[in-house]
Amino acid sequence: MATRPGIEIRFVGLGSNEKAPPTALYALDARGGMKKLAVVDNGRLGIDPGQLKGLQLAIGPDVPDPKVIDPESLLRYRGDQVIDDWSKRGILLPQDRWSLLISEYLCVSGRVRKCRPWWYHRFAAQAAFQPKLGAARTLSMRNPALSASAVLAANKALGNSAFDNIAVLRRCVPLCDGVVEVFERHCCCTRFVYDDLIDRLRDILDRIPIEIDWPFPPGPDPDPRPWERLRPRVADAGAAIGRGRIDALRNAAATRRPLAARSIDGGGIKAAAGETFVSERIFDDYQALLKLTPDAAEAYVRARPYLTGYICNCTTRKVGEVAIGPGGRFDFCYSRPLQFVSAQRNCFTTYAYRVKQQFGPFWITVYDGVSGHDYFAQGETADLVTTNPQARPCADGPEQPDPGDGTAFVMLEHVTGASTHHYNFPVQNGLSRVGPLATDSGLYDFAGQTDAPWATTLGLRLWVSPQLEGTVAYYRFKVVPVDDTGNPVGSPTTLDSPVSWSRYIVVPGDIVTTSTSLAALPADVGGEIGLFAVPYWSSMMWLSGQYHQVWDTTKFADGRYMLTIELFGPNGVRIKPGGAPASDPGTAKPFQFRVWEAPDDTANVPFADCAHVFWINNTPVVGDIVDLRKDSVANADECQFMSGPVGTKFSVGFRAYHVGGVTTGGGPGDTNSFMASYNLTWQRGLNGPSGLIESGTADQGELVVEPSNQLNFEYLLGAFPPLHSAHTRCSFSVHLHVDAKHHNGGAFIDAYDYHETASFALQLTS
Repeated sequence: MATRPGIEIRFVGLGSNEKAPPTALYALDARGGMKKLAVVDNGRLGIDPGQLKGLQLAIGPDVPDPKVIDPESLLRYRGDQVIDDWSKRGILLPQDRWSLLISEYLCVSGRVRKCRPWWYHRFAAQAAFQPKLGAARTLSMRNPALSASAVLAANKALGNSAFDNIAVLRRCVPLCDGVVEVFERHCCCTRFVYDDLIDRLRDILDRIPIEIDWPFPPGPDPDPRPWERLRPRVADAGAAIGRGRIDALRNAAATRRPLAARSIDGGGIKAAAGETFVSERIFDDYQALLKLTPDAAEAYVRARPYLTGYICNCTTRKVGEVAIGPGGRFDFCYSRPLQFVSAQRNCFTTYAYRVKQQFGPFWITVYDGVSGHDYFAQGETADLVTTNPQARPCADGPEQPDPGDGTAFVMLEHVTGASTHHYNFPVQNGLSRVGPLATDSGLYDFAGQTDAPWATTLGLRLWVSPQLEGTVAYYRFKVVPVDDTGNPVGSPTTLDSPVSWSRYIVVPGDIVTTSTSLAALPADVGGEIGLFAVPYWSSMMWLSGQYHQVWDTTKFADGRYMLTIELFGPNGVRIKPGGAPASDPGTAKPFQFRVWEAPDDTANVPFADCAHVFWINNTPVVGDIVDLRKDSVANADECQFMSGPVGTKFSVGFRAYHVGGVTTGGGPGDTNSFMASYNLTWQRGLNGPSGLIESGTADQGELVVEPSNQLNFEYLLGAFPPLHSAHTRCSFSVHLHVDAKHHNGGAFIDAYDYHETASFALQLTS
């Protein structure tokens, strides 16, 4: 009987009815890469031993992608050393070796957020209400109402401008655009030592700039062992173990605890703003453990395996890394050799994490739970909180849109800025049609300015429910002018500017960024023009804050436009929501279009497209210092020297307005144009006093030149103590600043503002 080609492999100790683990032979390269050479089939590796000469080899689990193999599960060999032995008698694998080839899959998940430190309110209360930092006092209960003075006192005491970045956070915000490194921590305990755990937690919490209770028992304990370590401290203090002396020492310890000395002076808290601190639950666990007996504490720890990482014998290794997903969330799965752990052993798997974000060419760690001793149990959702001022929140905004009735949906989520929930337009009442427009339809209240027009380039960001992958494959934007009745005027223009999204890709030993075009070739989508692929997160690790299209409004005339969204399925087939009229184009699918109807609420749009109205304006404001006036007599000369007695008045003839807006025309009713405000100010000489001539928000000088308020010569040349004395003559300048309301959803357009300065001289003759 002929011998089958290849190399025989035997799993020593494998039962006759047991199945061998899926196994493969790999070649290793110098960079850590792996290439599969052969798999075990019916007890043999199908490869000629002569092909192994000069190779670095490894036997490991048979998986489709070798990059996911845990290095600890590999059995490594030098080809030249084993080739003869394998050729003669095959490969013999003892059970303790081949059992490493049996893998188990573990998964972790969590979220990454940027928040105030959990101890901020308590610290601020101490800083605000403690007359002398470091003095003994009773700590207020947690989370007191924090006054502005408390915040000011805390920031002043900290002396660290970076902490201001944390103090202004009113709520936690998710982090995106980063990588989470996952560290597995395997801990085994021979026994639980209560006082070791208490001491360890206290040492870690001692880095927190708030008062920590001194670890004294709450009352008599039948087992004094946990407190033996504390007795020398009491003896050194010259105190008896009586209950009263314990209380006295507790107060003394609180006094000695350097709230100011450690936390505010020197280098203590100055690095804290970028430091990773343990979670608040460790503080709560510490306080709870102080009230428990050792027996009860052991049960407490077993219910919270992450605490074993502080007192047990542990090994830590990095098991992988994963890009942060939308909303700051991450999920990571990996395989490791199956661990056969005796039930009598106290062994636990916990995890720590390190978060990095990219700043230019560099990756900077913004959260380090490994150094910060912030552990999470297996199966626990990890809540990673950083206080690092450099940490960048998600550019998509902190929250998802209002889900409506729970049906999957598509909507225009925001425009350039993550909070621009544009809803100021009539309700859509048909395909590519809205109701009659109001006088302010299409405008947006932006950053305190009401009825502000959209200008320059607008980043259009869609929300597409993840469950629509496979249903909604492509999108298209169109714009068309709209009249006051809500009807389109003329033919729509397809927005087809190139769109490329940046994403992370995994290369051996690193995660790098690359870009991918979203544009669809007409040949691939049934000849449709202007289609772009929906970038779902499940298929790519996209960065946050990217736009589905950019609308260059400077290529369009000023006016009101209807922006519509159209959707397409695979192969470019037009689709529409299930509730759309049968006469609307497209195949009905189970989803909705939605639009904002208020900053926090969305409304269903039961048509085959989704319409929005934008009032576009790219005309700057008008401003001009037309003339300078003495006693209301206008003078437009280039060089002006004015003189006169006490009581002579100075004023300016100027213009400050915008030709468009909700109210326009140049009369006194022009109070709501696209001009935000104007300011007319004066300054005397070099580094002299300055002041306001007048300011306002209503258009001025659109029909005829507007005279400003009048100021007396003696006032302008007078004394302004304590720094400026009076003069009989001096040079002056007058400044006109006109602010425009124009914005792109992310910022005001400063280029549409107006600035001018004019100079003159005054002399007081009596």
